[in-house]
This record gives sequence, structure tokens and C-alpha cells, in this order.
Amino acid sequence: MRKIPVKLATTMNLATSLIVHESVCTTLAKAKRAQRYIEPLITLAKTLPHKESQRLLQTKIYRQDEVIPKLQNSLAERYKDRQGGYTRVLHMEPRLGDSAPQAVLELVGGSKDMRTALAAKAVARSRSLGFELPETTQKEVKKLIRTRENGEEEFENLVRQMQQEFFSSSEN
Repeated sequence: MRKIPVKLATTMNLATSLIVHESVCTTLAKAKRAQRYIEPLITLAKTLPHKESQRLLQTKIYRQDEVIPKLQNSLAERYKDRQGGYTRVLHMEPRLGDSAPQAVLELVGGSKDMRTALAAKAVARSRSLGFELPETTQKEVKKLIRTRENGEEEFENLVRQMQQEFFSSSEN
């Protein structure tokens, strides 16, 4: 059994967790390193035949029985028309203990896509308060809708869900 350097092991673990959970919170440096590591793996899984990509992926991630089928099937299908940019790093507030910069690393277009959720929440808030949507939010919504199949319908469902969850109170 070969000895894996700690930095590489941490990156492999983050990549595995990202594939399984579709979103992970970590330090900014680790998120950027994991992003550079995972992008070629997704490209590899979607471009090479199953057997060949499976053999190459086995040395690059943990929990192969769970992760490789997800990479080769659902993620390869999700990103079949995408040339790259499968992940996104969102900056967060520094960690309380040591003020290390924090970030969320997420798969684009997944079920836990924070960018879509934040845009839907902003739209729900504007509608609830009767405000017009800012131009930047309108552009973001157009981008989100354009990049998904049934995008407008899915986004409207998410906006309704956000309105019910956050902006419909018994105070009114």
C-alpha cells in the first residue's frame, strides 16, 4: 500500500465528500485546491468509457463503490453539455476561532446549489415586500433559468417554497 501525502489525502477526502454531498464547507485554500482536483475527475468520468475511467478514478478518490457510479452516471449526465466549471467556490465569513477564511465548495446545478437558493430567496423577499427586483438579481435569475432544463418552472417552485418558509408569517 502506498503512502499518500497529507495534503493529497485531505484533497481526495474533500473531493469524495463533494461528490457524495454536492456541497462542503471548508477553508478557502482547501476549497480552491479541491476545486482544481475535482474538475478533471468529472471531465474524465464524462469523456472516457466506463471501464477506462473507472480504472483511472480508483486511485484518485475514496469510497469508490459509492462515488464512481455517481461520477459516471448522474454527474456525467448533468454536465454532458458543459465544457468545464462544474464547481463553484462561495466565500463565507471567517472562522470564529482562528479567523481562517471559510468557503463553500459546491457542484453547479445540483440539488444543494446555494447560488440558486439565494437568488430564489431574494426574489421571494422582493415579491413579499412588493419591491421591484434589482437589475443584478434579474440578470442572475436569467442566467440560472437559462442553464437548466425546465429552469423557469423549477425556479418558480423554489421561490414559492422560499416564500412559504421565510416570508409567510402569522404576524400579517
